[in-house]
Amino acid sequence: MRPPRPLLLLTGALLAAAALLATPATAEEPAEPVVLSAGVPAQQMYPTLVESDDTLHALWVGGEQGWDRPLDIWYSRSLDDGENWDQPLRLNTGAASVLYQQQKPALVAEGDDVYVFWKQRAEPMRFLMAASHDGGLTWSGESEALACPDERACQFPAAAIDGQGVLHLVYQHANSSEETRFTSLKQLYSISSSDGGGNWSEPVVLNPFDRGNRQREPELGYPCECCAPGIAGDPESGIHLVYRNISYWPGNETWFNTIAYLRWDGASQPLAGLRVTPFWSTGGVVCPESGPDIVAQPDGSLLLAWSHNGSASYATLRDGALSPPSVLGAGSRPMVQPGDEVATVWMAGGGAYGNVSFSVGDEGGMLALPGKQIEPDIAGGVAIFRTDASGEWEIAAVLLPAGGGSPDGEPPVEPPATIAVVDEPAPGFTLVDTEGEIFSLEDYRGQVVVLEMMATWCTICAATAGDTLAPLQAQIDNGTLEGVALLSVGADRLETSEMLAELAAAGGYGWRHAIDTEGARMSENYEALPVPRLAVIGPDGEVAFLHRGYISLADLQVQVVAAQDGSEPEAPSGGEPLDDGSSIPALPLAGAVAVLAAVARRRRTL
Repeated sequence: MRPPRPLLLLTGALLAAAALLATPATAEEPAEPVVLSAGVPAQQMYPTLVESDDTLHALWVGGEQGWDRPLDIWYSRSLDDGENWDQPLRLNTGAASVLYQQQKPALVAEGDDVYVFWKQRAEPMRFLMAASHDGGLTWSGESEALACPDERACQFPAAAIDGQGVLHLVYQHANSSEETRFTSLKQLYSISSSDGGGNWSEPVVLNPFDRGNRQREPELGYPCECCAPGIAGDPESGIHLVYRNISYWPGNETWFNTIAYLRWDGASQPLAGLRVTPFWSTGGVVCPESGPDIVAQPDGSLLLAWSHNGSASYATLRDGALSPPSVLGAGSRPMVQPGDEVATVWMAGGGAYGNVSFSVGDEGGMLALPGKQIEPDIAGGVAIFRTDASGEWEIAAVLLPAGGGSPDGEPPVEPPATIAVVDEPAPGFTLVDTEGEIFSLEDYRGQVVVLEMMATWCTICAATAGDTLAPLQAQIDNGTLEGVALLSVGADRLETSEMLAELAAAGGYGWRHAIDTEGARMSENYEALPVPRLAVIGPDGEVAFLHRGYISLADLQVQVVAAQDGSEPEAPSGGEPLDDGSSIPALPLAGAVAVLAAVARRRRTL
C-alpha cells in the first residue's frame, strides 16, 4: 500500500481514479446486491464463485472471528444470473480449518459436477471433499481426498477439471510438521482422479525446480507461505498453474517476489516455470496474502491476474508468449473471468480500501455500495464479496454492468501503437508536467533525452531514482553532462500529477515529471509496464537504448555518452544483471537500502 498522503492529494487522486474508471452515463448501472448468507448465524467470509452451464455456484465460510477458530463451509447457487439464490447449505459435518482468506476452500464445477475441498480442523491433517452431480441440488457426505502423510503440513487447496474430465487437486506441501514447516523443503503437489474423487493418484511434485523455504536455502525459491495458487484446467488434459514465488538474494540480503506460471500435462513433470512478472523486492520476509488468478479462454489462451506493490494487473498468455501486462489500478487480489471481454474485480487500494473495483471490457469503476466490501470474486458477470453493510459481515453478490462495446454494437477500435524500437524514431508525445507546463518530445530535438517510465508505488523505480537519476541530474546541473535532459513519466494513468509532484518534492528530484494520458499512450508506445522502463533518445530523435528494471549510474552514463556521439555503446558493466526475465537483479547496497526503506512502509512483516 502507498504511504498516507495529505488529504488534498488523496482526494484529488481518488477523484482522478474515479474519472478514469467512471462508467458513461449511457452505461447500465449495477443492480442491487443480493445477500446470500441471510439467516446464517455468525460472521461470513472468504467467498468463491464459479459458473457452469448457466448456473452460478457460490461458496464461503462462516464462524467466529479470530485466528484459528472453527468454521463451517456454506454453499448456494443461482439459476438466473445472480438475481435469486438458494437457501444456504452447510457442507461439512466437522469443523473446517481456514486460518485466513488465502486458505479458503476450493470450488470447481464442470457441467452438473460440482466439487468442494477443504482442510479439516481435527488431526490428522487431511483434505475433505463434498460432491454434487446434479448441479448443486443435492450433495454427498464429506469424504477424504488426501491424508497428509506423517503429519506433513498441507495447505492451500486449489482444484480444476481438465478436458478429459479428470479432477485435479493442487496443494502446498511442506516436508515437515506444521510447527517446523519453514525449515524443510516446500513445494506444490498435485493429485488427480478420473472417477470423480472415488480414487486418487499418488502425489506429483509440480515445481521440482523450487528447492528452498524461508529458513532452508531461500535463495533456491519456494511458494509463498501465505498465498494460494491459481489453477485452470486445460481443454486437452492437465492443468495450468500460477503462484507467487519467493526467493532470497544473498548478494545484498534482499528478499524478492515474482509470479510464476507452469504447465502440467497430466503425465510429465514440469522441468521449469515461466516467470510472469519481474522480481520485486520486499523488506524481509512478508506475508502479502495475495495469490494470483488464472482462467482459460475459449480461444485457448490464458488470462493471468496478480497484484504487487499495491497495484493489480493482468496479462494474456498465448502459445507460450506473454503479452505486456495491463495495469487495472491500485489494489490487490484481482480475480478474472473468461470470455470475449476481460472482466475483473479486485480490492481497491490506498484510501479507497473497503471498496470493490471492477472492469468489464473498456468500462469499470467502483461498486457504490454502503459499508465495506472486500474479498471479491467474479464469474458469469456477477461479483461476490464480503460486506458489513448490515453491521455484520455477510456474503453478497451483484450483477456487474455490461461493457466493452461501442454504442452501435461494433467492437471498439484501438488506435494503432507506435512501439519504441532501438535505431528507429522515438514515438512522439505531448504532456502537461507537474508545474502545469505543456511540453513535447520535439522540444528536446538536438539533446539526448533520458526517459523514465515509472509509478509512485514502484520500489525499484524509487531505487533507480535515488541511485541513478538523481546523480545524473546533478551532473546535468553542474555542467558535467551537457545537452542531456531527464524526464520521468508516470505510466499508471490512475495516478495524478499531484502525486508525482509530491514524490518529486519528497525525493528532491529536480527534473521534469508528468503523467501519461490516453491521448499520449506512452505506456503502450514504450511498452512501459512492468515499470521501470528506461529509454535513451538521441539528438536525432531516434531511440538509442531501451532497458527494463534497475540500472546503475555507470551503465546509464555509458548509454548517454554513446547517444551523444553516435558511437556503439559498451555492454552494461558493474556486475549488475539486466532484468532479462531469467536472473534476479542484484542491487548495489544503496539501492537495496532504498528499496527496503520504501517497502517497509508498505508491507507487514510476518
